[in-house]
Amino acid sequence: MWFRRKYVPLGTQGEDLAVKHLRKSGYRIIERNVHLGGYEIDIIAREGDTLAFIEVKTRRDGSVVTPEDNVGETKRTHIRRAAHRYMQKHENTYY
Repeated sequence: MWFRRKYVPLGTQGEDLAVKHLRKSGYRIIERNVHLGGYEIDIIAREGDTLAFIEVKTRRDGSVVTPEDNVGETKRTHIRRAAHRYMQKHENTYY
């Protein structure tokens, strides 16, 4: 008998790898795939006093691209807005 592997989207695979790396680096994962007013944050993690809002970009070909080249100004603005909303919503939780 054979079993079919469950399909896992490429983006989810990349986020799973990012979470594994972050945990090994001492981060605690707070939330994943958080939607805030039309914006999304892939991973929210904490390390010490630092709350990190992380965008994951997974490439099928395995090439490595700098964050600046991979996430444009529009996306960075969206991440900042989402992070701001998240912090307002959880202001008493992380400070």
